[in-house]
Amino acid sequence: MFHNVNIYESKEAGNRACIITNKNVTGIILTQFTNRDQAAVLFNLNGKDTILVSTYMASDERVRPVKLPPEKITKEVIRYARDNGIGIVVGTDANSHNTAWGSTDINPRGIALLDYILDNQLMIMNEIGKPTFVTKSREEVLDITIATPEIANKIVSWHVSEYDSHSDHKYIDFMIESLPNINTSIFRNVKKTNWQNYKQALQRYFIGRMNGFPRSHSQARNGSRSLLKETSLRQHLAPKRYFPGIPPPKKKKISFSI
Repeated sequence: MFHNVNIYESKEAGNRACIITNKNVTGIILTQFTNRDQAAVLFNLNGKDTILVSTYMASDERVRPVKLPPEKITKEVIRYARDNGIGIVVGTDANSHNTAWGSTDINPRGIALLDYILDNQLMIMNEIGKPTFVTKSREEVLDITIATPEIANKIVSWHVSEYDSHSDHKYIDFMIESLPNINTSIFRNVKKTNWQNYKQALQRYFIGRMNGFPRSHSQARNGSRSLLKETSLRQHLAPKRYFPGIPPPKKKKISFSI
């Protein structure tokens, strides 16, 4: 059914959560934090580990007492990320109402989830305005995105998508700012060498080190090698530039849809 993508999910039957990326984006599924209702994947974004989590917080009002979110496995992956200094983004169908993320009312599940978010210094990324759950008779905000502060500051353009999701839950799109992984090694452009500066530096070297100009070819050759070695990082003999001759890299944005 799916081509040219990576699918990260539990091997259990009846999965209700997964993470899908294109083939060019690879991660490591964290099996200890993955089950039929949650997928947790570790990605490396520009040399920085980041965990993305898709989780379904099931709710059954017929069960008493009502089970309050988040689930134990969600708490565990968030604790793991915090203890290891890893940024984490969690996208969830929370089935929890709270005006803090734009719901029309507040229920016990919403109170419990907001308390957990605040107690663990997480940030709610939702932009209040559009419902994430829409049927013919009802509109509500049930889907939320939360993140740790270090990654939350890089999340931009969070919005409820207009694209048809073929579901009563809308797509949520956002981007994470990141520097591109490009070769930032430097080189010296010999064609732009300032030969006048080089000659003056060479003269100062021989006068200061050898009390005059070299008396033999070998002495001149050895002196020149020493000069180049000692001044390569201090003299503007040939300007250094980023390979391949472009300015330092600008930020790029990695797109996500949940």
